[in-house]
Amino acid sequence: MTQFYTTTEVAEREGLSRFAVLHMCRRGTITPAKMVAGRWLIQAGYLFTYRPPGRPKNPGPASPMP
Repeated sequence: MTQFYTTTEVAEREGLSRFAVLHMCRRGTITPAKMVAGRWLIQAGYLFTYRPPGRPKNPGPASPMP
């Protein structure tokens, strides 16, 4: 029997918002996830890629070469 998690459970485990997990399910960045009876179910052993919203941090000026 395969174990599944809800979006709320995944959000709590990963420290993300439930809304962010929902969007990752819709975009397909959490695998494997499937819609069952109007709810997203995410299989145990899931993989995801998450990029926080906003612009990337500026690393600053390059170090001068001697």
